[in-house]
Amino acid sequence: MITSDDAQNVSGTACANCLVELFLSDSDASDHGEALSFMGDAKADGAGNFAVSVCGRTYLPGMKLSATSTDTSGNTSEFSLNYAPSVSPGPCPSATPSPTHSATPTATAGAHKPGDLDCSGKIDTLDGLIAFQFISGASLLTRPVGCPAPDAIVGAHKFGDVNCDGAVDELDGVDIVAYAAGVPREQPGGCPAIG
Repeated sequence: MITSDDAQNVSGTACANCLVELFLSDSDASDHGEALSFMGDAKADGAGNFAVSVCGRTYLPGMKLSATSTDTSGNTSEFSLNYAPSVSPGPCPSATPSPTHSATPTATAGAHKPGDLDCSGKIDTLDGLIAFQFISGASLLTRPVGCPAPDAIVGAHKFGDVNCDGAVDELDGVDIVAYAAGVPREQPGGCPAIG
């Protein structure tokens, strides 16, 4: 049974741990409409409470909502009593990723690890992305002052040439991403280890 709505969710109660499917519904004499279009679904919690996200969806004034619930044995209910929403759905909130790098990281002179192309002190997929951007000629992501360019000579090798083949290329980007993912990589003899 649908009990409330706001610009983001339609909420209510159903059987515990059931799959609740929400539909736009027609208005028939029984006030238990038939599904016109699927709006979304959610799993009810152990107490039967559910909230189906409707952000970014559209329904016209006067439209009704109805839901079904399917228990863990696969039994599906009839459509619930129609529910007249009180508000129109709003836009979905933007996901705000938590940054893994500061906008202007600070490099420590002489402390550049092979593969750490943004000089953040750690090797992650962002370093692989910087290698791929460099290869494609795109402008590089924000890097601190003092952080060498991927093709700068640091020690005996180019900074971004992690496989020591003399060029900063796709293989270096792949090696950096593989290292960040924990995939073991064998370095050629005389080539410093990534990280």
